[in-house]
Amino acid sequence: MLWMTKLSGFFTNNMITNKIKDIQEQVGNDDRKVTGLSDALADPEFLIQCWVKIRSKQGALTPSTDGETLDGIDTEWFNRTAGGMRNGSFSFRPSRRVYIPKKSGGKRPLAIPSPRDKIVQEGMKQLW
Repeated sequence: MLWMTKLSGFFTNNMITNKIKDIQEQVGNDDRKVTGLSDALADPEFLIQCWVKIRSKQGALTPSTDGETLDGIDTEWFNRTAGGMRNGSFSFRPSRRVYIPKKSGGKRPLAIPSPRDKIVQEGMKQLW
């Protein structure tokens, strides 16, 4: 996976960093109107930055309902996902539901999103 070795350049991409700084400055304005969020989120390079951030976290290789993981993701996925966000066709996949034990003896539901959906969620988190 030669393309993975090239990702370190994306992580410090000034264009993306400047977009995020512009958005953060807008958040500090009194009018509370922020523009450019969807453009930043629909940028494949920004999604790659999000992937770099979450790929080392525990659970990043947890399979989704269809068995997909972050392992083996390629640049085409980032381009397709960004395009889907731009044209409005992107949607999150159903989460896998498991039940984990509570200290009181019962069980509580826990939704495990698709690892690839986590990339988009991380982008939303960074822009917030």
